[in-house]
Amino acid sequence: MARTQPVPAATATVPASALDADVTVPASETASVPASETPAADATPAADATEEKNAHGPVAGGATVDIKPPTDTKSSISTATRYPTMNDNFVLIDNLYRSRLTLLDILEQRGYEVEPYRKFSPAEAAAAAGSFTGLSFQVALKSDANKVCHIRYENISQQKLKNGYFPQLVSDEDSERTEMIMMMTAHVTDTHHMIALKEYMRPKEQPNEKGVKDRRKLRLSFFSIDALVINPLRHVLVPKHELVPEEQHKELMERLHAISKSKFPEIKFHIDPIARCIGAVPGDIVKITRPSASAGEAVIYRVCAP
Repeated sequence: MARTQPVPAATATVPASALDADVTVPASETASVPASETPAADATPAADATEEKNAHGPVAGGATVDIKPPTDTKSSISTATRYPTMNDNFVLIDNLYRSRLTLLDILEQRGYEVEPYRKFSPAEAAAAAGSFTGLSFQVALKSDANKVCHIRYENISQQKLKNGYFPQLVSDEDSERTEMIMMMTAHVTDTHHMIALKEYMRPKEQPNEKGVKDRRKLRLSFFSIDALVINPLRHVLVPKHELVPEEQHKELMERLHAISKSKFPEIKFHIDPIARCIGAVPGDIVKITRPSASAGEAVIYRVCAP
């Protein structure tokens, strides 16, 4: 009887698909897979980080280049760096710019040629904030180029105003065809109202042919830039104000059966902000048109009084 030799166990490679099949493999036929070929069941955080870096950065010479996500440079820059000029004097620059636009509208309504000065930007206001007087300019009437208006940006002390500052700027010969508007950062006070009236009523140095000293009639107005940030003439609660031409005064008074201008209600010269905006002087008649619940529109007249 022949003796049977034992058969050594063979090592077989089991395909990956066999691992997913519902097949029972005998213990003796279980394949031993090397550790280097065993797929990792769960990826480690380090592996994920490496794959993410490789996905976002190029690989040069086997080295991984780490590219960081872009940062928000706009938020990292301080406001002072982004806006170095407007950061300190923002309120002053804003008031200068907006009051300048209102002033040009007021001058245009009075009949002055202001189109060359319309191109005024906030950058110019920021540049002129350090030199307040640099904003001064001059305009002329569209109908008569000899009549001019000087707009001066200047803060004048009250003591200087009382010592006869304006007769030095405007001569007696030019006073009646000259208007001056003073733009200030300070508020308009009673002293400014008094000076405006005084300069209009001030007599000339030399008498006329009859030996009488005529009035200079220099039209002077003081405005605070804070008060002109918004145009008062365009406010919803302010009715329409307009000056009645002087040649129509007599006809108007006859139609209204007014013996003299003193019979009209008064609007105060320079004290009333609307009278100041439209350039009313003592003796002017102002036509005011306002809405009426019964008539639809009501028209009243006032005389500008000192």
